[in-house]
This record gives sequence, C-alpha cells and structure tokens, in this order.
Amino acid sequence: ASSSSSSSSSSSGCARVLQAPLCLATSRRWMRVRAQPARGREKIYSIDNPVTAKNWPPVDQLGDPITPKRCRDIMHQLNVQEMDRMRKLRPFIMPKFDAGDLVEVRYEMSRSQQTFAVFQGFCTEVRNKYLNS
Repeated sequence: ASSSSSSSSSSSGCARVLQAPLCLATSRRWMRVRAQPARGREKIYSIDNPVTAKNWPPVDQLGDPITPKRCRDIMHQLNVQEMDRMRKLRPFIMPKFDAGDLVEVRYEMSRSQQTFAVFQGFCTEVRNKYLNS
C-alpha cells in the first residue's frame, strides 16, 4: 500500500515526490540554472574562516573606536582593580606615614635562613598614585 500522494497525479500530469520539481518542464529549468557557491561560511565570523578573515572584525560588532583617552581610561580602571585586589591579598595592615617621618623597612632576603635587610630613612614624599607606589 503506497501513500496517496505518490499514486495520485496533479493536474499537470506529473507525480509529486517529496521535494522534487513538480513536472518535467520545471526539472529542465532547474537543470539549466548554474550551480551557486554555498554562502554558509560567510555567516561564521571567526579569524580562522578565510572568507570572513579579510573583513574581520564584523562592522556591526565594532563599537566605539579606540582613542587615546579611552585607552587611558581602560588602563586606569585596570590599575584600580589590581590595587584593590593586592590590598585584599596583603597579609598585614599598611601603616599610615607622611613626609618627614622616620621609616624602617625590613626586607626578607631568605626565608629558609630567616635573614632580613633593614633600611632606615626619612620619607621625603608619599605617592599613592598607581601600583607599586
């Protein structure tokens, strides 16, 4: 028992089978059409795709152009985040000192031998500007 759609004929006299052309005239027209290259790779935006690599990055995803001011703002935000992260990881509370104070710094030279280098001096200025200051 076959399905009713394959056994019945349409008004033009061609049998209908799944996605095939409706009749012989239509199939000849489809055979005359040139093969078109697949355009699926144009939709995959990645640097590894040779089709889209020449137009990388996609224009609709660009956003604001990088200006020197924007670069400075980004670097400032990264510095602030890093200073906060280092302050939280510090195992001691940093003492407050001003210019003119006598400062003693102990530098651990070797953990295994417990040796320290001690530096003493007057503080000339305090800069709380960026990392490592």
